[in-house]
Amino acid sequence: MENGHGGDIYAYENGECLTDFSTNINPFGTPKEIIEAVVSGTDTLGRYPDWSCSALRKELAKHLGCNTDDVICGNGAAELVFSIVSAKRPKTALLTAPCFAEYEAALDAAGADIRYHTLLPENDFVPTPEYEEALTADLDMAFLCVPNNPTGAVLKKERLTVIADICEKNNIMLVLDECFNDFLENPPKYSMLDRITGRNQLIILKSFTKMYALAGLRLGYAVSGNHALLEGIYRQRQTWTVSSLSQRAGLAALSQTRFAQQSKKVLQTERSFLEKGVAALGLHVFAGDGNFLLFYGAGNWKERLLEQGFLIRDCSNYRGLGNGYYRIGVRTHEENVRLLEAMQLILEEGER
Repeated sequence: MENGHGGDIYAYENGECLTDFSTNINPFGTPKEIIEAVVSGTDTLGRYPDWSCSALRKELAKHLGCNTDDVICGNGAAELVFSIVSAKRPKTALLTAPCFAEYEAALDAAGADIRYHTLLPENDFVPTPEYEEALTADLDMAFLCVPNNPTGAVLKKERLTVIADICEKNNIMLVLDECFNDFLENPPKYSMLDRITGRNQLIILKSFTKMYALAGLRLGYAVSGNHALLEGIYRQRQTWTVSSLSQRAGLAALSQTRFAQQSKKVLQTERSFLEKGVAALGLHVFAGDGNFLLFYGAGNWKERLLEQGFLIRDCSNYRGLGNGYYRIGVRTHEENVRLLEAMQLILEEGER
């Protein structure tokens, strides 16, 4: 059995000693207020969690400016991907290539026929206008990730609105993954959260995992004005999918607006620093946004950097990519400097 994602430090004997650039988690870690909220909730472990996450959904609705009934919580956004597909049972779906692997895994599990819109490196992996043409009435579902994982490519709200309108007209359920949106300089510019009203064919995925470093707890949510769809998700999945500790963590995270803003500001600066540094080494960095970047370069960068104590994401197993593509998460300035120094050393050793 093989893990197709980053963050698999457990596969290495010295995993705990590696500096992990293979994931897109906030390097500043989990805020202490969230940790304290989780620890203080351990006396509730003898009780079943609130199956509907009522308190968390209510606060999320206030935070997002929508109705409580528009929100559903899950055991990470990945669980919701499978739940949405299980609820809808699409016969035919459209994916971009490359994109987050769980979309394809969920569709495969449901026996869906999958079509692919290939993203081209010469376009920095931004979907071409042919993407809209591919949204034909014989489709049942389409997944779109903005910023896209692993490329970082973004689409502005104006184009997303056109895409959503086509899906509405053709009865295509559009699953819009905005899990990395919080790291953008101007998140609303690339979000459809304020346009769910009246759209029955739109559901938006969000996650606490990335910004608040909660990968180990698992907590995500989805937002949609299609309450029949949300009811369908509830009916087909296990009842207590979100633990009581995860719910407490989510409630505490919603008050950490200053932490989120400060993290975003620093990581935007560091992304620019890292992008320029990798490009200066003669490697091709693709234009994008978010808290990670994709580059292309000959040589086995993953293995060579492992020797230096760094773990990066080999993207050769992404559909639409191949050997030579790598993704690195943006970390602290000190860690980014050390990574660039290690990459420079590898290049110098190769020239000897």
